Amino acid sequence: MLWPFFPPVVLVGLQVSCSSSHGSLFRRMGFIKVVKNKAYFRRNQVKFRRRQEGFSIGMDKIYEGQVEVTGDEYNVESISGQPGAFTCYLDADLARTTTGNTVFWALKGAVDGGLSISHSTIQFLGYDSESKEFNAEIHRKHILGQNVADYMRYLMEDEDAYKKPFFQYIQSTVTPDMMEEIIRKLTLLYERTSL
Repeated sequence: MLWPFFPPVVLVGLQVSCSSSHGSLFRRMGFIKVVKNKAYFRRNQVKFRRRQEGFSIGMDKIYEGQVEVTGDEYNVESISGQPGAFTCYLDADLARTTTGNTVFWALKGAVDGGLSISHSTIQFLGYDSESKEFNAEIHRKHILGQNVADYMRYLMEDEDAYKKPFFQYIQSTVTPDMMEEIIRKLTLLYERTSL
């Protein structure tokens, strides 16, 4: 048996499931909810319950993940004397693996949350295929919803065009300048909320 205690986790589409070489250890681990806002997939917003065999193993306290929103590439490093971080694999299923797809936002959120997933920044927003460099600032802006704020500012010139996609924001008196603050507050809210 390869993984007797901590089997690897596979991100299937946008569902997180546990796999093992032993059939009785198959257990559903949790879900990553699909929403249209890419900032949802930030570390604290990926709701993932780390359970195995009915008891909590406390891996979330050992491997905290990335705390600050920087957009930089992050990889979980093993801590000596502790069990290794959950090893995960991305199975994109039928999702299109184009740059900036929500599958990669879920991947980024899971990695920032402390899961060990081998990946590169090629499919993240901010990667320039011509210069072969990753711009973390562009990635950070998308995590914090600045692309949505820019689009809101653009549509504010035409009131009818602005009302249709941002009707809920208008009712809640949300302005483009408030987007980053709202997403940071949501991140804290998700962090405090247990599954």
